[in-house]
Amino acid sequence: MKRATDILFLILVCALIFGIGGAIFILPANTFSQRENRPLAQFPTLSLPSLLDGSFFHSLSLFYTDQLPLRDRLGELYSISELTLGKRESNRVLLRSGTLITRTEGSSEIYKSNLDAISSFLENREDALFFCPPETAEVYSHILSNSERGLLNEIPPQPNELSEEYLRIVRQIGADRLYYRTDHHWTTDGAYEAYRLLCGALGEDAYEKEHFDVSVASESFLGSTYRRSSFPSSMIPPDRINLYRYAGDDSFTVTDRQKELSTRGFYQPEELGTSDEYRVVLGGNCAHASVTLDGATNRKRMLLVKDSFANSLIPFLALHYDIEMVDPRYADPSLIQKLFENQSFDVTLILVSKSTLRTDRSYGRALYK
Repeated sequence: MKRATDILFLILVCALIFGIGGAIFILPANTFSQRENRPLAQFPTLSLPSLLDGSFFHSLSLFYTDQLPLRDRLGELYSISELTLGKRESNRVLLRSGTLITRTEGSSEIYKSNLDAISSFLENREDALFFCPPETAEVYSHILSNSERGLLNEIPPQPNELSEEYLRIVRQIGADRLYYRTDHHWTTDGAYEAYRLLCGALGEDAYEKEHFDVSVASESFLGSTYRRSSFPSSMIPPDRINLYRYAGDDSFTVTDRQKELSTRGFYQPEELGTSDEYRVVLGGNCAHASVTLDGATNRKRMLLVKDSFANSLIPFLALHYDIEMVDPRYADPSLIQKLFENQSFDVTLILVSKSTLRTDRSYGRALYK
């Protein structure tokens, strides 16, 4: 009896393995993952060099991983099984009270290298300002368990008083208002508070909230942290995206300098309902872009060295400045130096999140003198 049971079990396991393997090739290959907001690996092209250097088999393993039938559902099932065992984590994302918190990543050496370059840059320019938004683990530290608070020790302190002041503002107003629960970015409310703080440091008079018409753009936003995890959407209440509109905000022209493509206004409503609704502001990241007010002359000019946190801040800063913005992650390392050689700026703002500075060396390379 036991032998028959073992044989039956072996047959079922083989059927499952060969069935899944066959289904990968029978079913049409998916090209894009809405959940992860990225293209999926396709079957690699076989060649003698790829066989000899092993790249074919590496690409083949990525193909199998990405094209696994019911891949998203199986990931959710695994996350549920982990939750039943008391483990509230998926792919280094913690689930706490309906909020997703990413464990810190990156290198202290990369962070120090970037900060050294930024400090050197600031020393040579009196009109430059550096602001570093905190990580989600810092702003949501109050909902971490006592055992999990140790991960805060892995995060370096705020690099300057301006950044420390913003963290105090977040804790005073509430992280659930100023940061998304399913995304690593601040909300537009958080961007507005950053705008007020920066205006004080830049000597500008910030517009009060009454100047803006705050409208709801989406109530179903599931952001980058959700996409990284495998938690089912039914377990996580979606975020709301608010937009701060004001009279004349459609009179600005945003120009992608690499693509030579211009759009009117800051907002891309066609991005709502897609896999990354955060792109509703500016349409996402680009290497080099400019923001100008149509028909205006003699406006002050800002050079903004940024990452994606700055996107939702642009409509506020544009009230005071024409902006030339550079994202060193995608731009030529020499671009910032060329801009200084060919243009003049009243102020330079470096606005990069701590998580980016810990994982990407581009900022040090772009700002190093």
